[in-house]
Amino acid sequence: MLRPSSAQDKENCPNDSGKLCNEVKENESQGEENKETQEENKQLELKESQNKKKRSFDIRRRIPNPRLDCFMIAPIQCFLQCSEFCRDFYMNGDDGLVDNDEGIKYSCQNISDKCKVSKELKRIIDYYYLEDEKLSLEQFRPLYNEEFPRSSQHDALEFILSVFESIQSEINGDKAHFPSSGYKDCKEAWKQYQKDHISIIDKLFVGMYESTFKCEECCKEVKVYEEFKTISLYCNQSDPEASFKEFLDYPESTESSPMMCHDCKSIQKCQISKRIVKYPKYMILAFQRFDPINQTKINEKMNYEEEFTRYCPLLEIDLKYKLKNVIIHQEGANYDHYTVICKRGGEWLFLRNDHLENIEGFSNDDAYILFYETDGINTM
Repeated sequence: MLRPSSAQDKENCPNDSGKLCNEVKENESQGEENKETQEENKQLELKESQNKKKRSFDIRRRIPNPRLDCFMIAPIQCFLQCSEFCRDFYMNGDDGLVDNDEGIKYSCQNISDKCKVSKELKRIIDYYYLEDEKLSLEQFRPLYNEEFPRSSQHDALEFILSVFESIQSEINGDKAHFPSSGYKDCKEAWKQYQKDHISIIDKLFVGMYESTFKCEECCKEVKVYEEFKTISLYCNQSDPEASFKEFLDYPESTESSPMMCHDCKSIQKCQISKRIVKYPKYMILAFQRFDPINQTKINEKMNYEEEFTRYCPLLEIDLKYKLKNVIIHQEGANYDHYTVICKRGGEWLFLRNDHLENIEGFSNDDAYILFYETDGINTM
């Protein structure tokens, strides 16, 4: 029986058995080389797997639209360009797309089967960033067949809000509650809001208003807080600059109105002021392009800024916002259509269902929904 030879065996090996000793030595050497090769292959496979999972979010892909669901496709393309939003869905523990530092909670990391909308969005995001051919809305669309039937035209903003509310409901649960008053300041109010509202929507897309009601008789003040996910901009048809300028120039609005004062125990004239105290990571602004009186669309060009800065009372800092996505609404004789302009890697892209092309810049024509992003808010 052969046994592994030691160094001493090889030195004392008689001449007539030298060939056998050399064969044993050669086999040992090949075995060590094979082990090293296997280990190197494992390391390469692991590195390749990590690189795939840690790929950049600068992905440009088309989404098939065989059933003409552009009111869904356009918002979903915008979601897919929001890297923080995608990270939360894409995380799968420590081997996820980004490092999962200790203490960080990703609300969509473990999605149950009951969270149908969140689960389907995660599937879409997974396929999108893995460049899988299975990317489609075929499984997602039926979740909204009742709310958005195929036989009718639908509004992209309504779809965005519906998706947000679905995710909030699935992740936060029915117990999520936020009393609107009784706080000493906006910081205490937002801290209370965060306790029950842990979803990625609350984390990235929700801001907060502070309304102050001051009785002109007793001078008593009451502060009320409410969250928001989008801000509507009135379309001034005679001045295309006015709508966005009003948003920038008037961070606080004031009006006077008769209201019940609980201290005076009677209806008194009150001064009402309203301001944004908490700004979201992603700010969504929407032009009010539908005229409810005349039942027509306002087609006039509305100007807006590519960048703007706002002071955030909650964080006590200035936040610089940059334009991320623009959803454009185009209206024809018998159809409504939505397309998207987005900025990726310093370039502007035009996305229309399964069509994608680079463009030199963005246009104000037919702009409907604007997505802005700030780097001044750390969401991690």
